[in-house]
Amino acid sequence: MQKEPIEKVLNIDPSQLNAYSVGLLQGRAYRALNIHLNRALFEYDLSIPEWKLIGILCEHGPMRLAEIADRLSVEAPLVTNLIDNLEKKELIERKNDPNDRRAKIISPTKAVNKMIPLIDTKVKFAMSKLLAGSERIELMHYIKVLQLIVNNS
Repeated sequence: MQKEPIEKVLNIDPSQLNAYSVGLLQGRAYRALNIHLNRALFEYDLSIPEWKLIGILCEHGPMRLAEIADRLSVEAPLVTNLIDNLEKKELIERKNDPNDRRAKIISPTKAVNKMIPLIDTKVKFAMSKLLAGSERIELMHYIKVLQLIVNNS
């Protein structure tokens, strides 16, 4: 099966397919997503990085700081600051690692488990406004492309 050229699939004039215009579009989309996500998280007093950290812990369970940093693709000092903030908000807790007395295990509190469904609903609603008019298959392709970019980097 022969693939159609991207300009035909996207219904775009090929002369518009250049790195500059695609880069601008990507930047605008990124800003729009961040603005809407920040608005959705505002009432819960959470930043986007804090929300990502909480999501990782809720999805994968308690883990060490280094593993969180790796999953977030950031340096450990940033994760330490996020953990400090979330601990003050009583959304995560640190416990001693039984296998390494120098290390701490980070886990979500029970308060987070109650908040997750509420926040998730709010975030999905905010994102649905941005994605209005797109079909499910288009979103699946978008997610696949994002995953390919990550895998190829």
